[in-house]
Amino acid sequence: MEKRHKKILDKIIELEGNCLIGVMCDHCPFNNSCLPRFFTKDTPTRKERYIKAIDTLARSELMLDDVL
Repeated sequence: MEKRHKKILDKIIELEGNCLIGVMCDHCPFNNSCLPRFFTKDTPTRKERYIKAIDTLARSELMLDDVL
């Protein structure tokens, strides 16, 4: 996992999923799956973003591989 992606995921966790208050979307590893959903009624919730960040970091650390 790239350092910049890990930093963004750490920030998402720190903000408890409230990542939309910052300008992180351009560099977020989830931007391809998250951003298009904002144009539909299937917008990811703050909790969903938080859990996805935790899950991605945990899998990356435990499996020692690139999960993105």
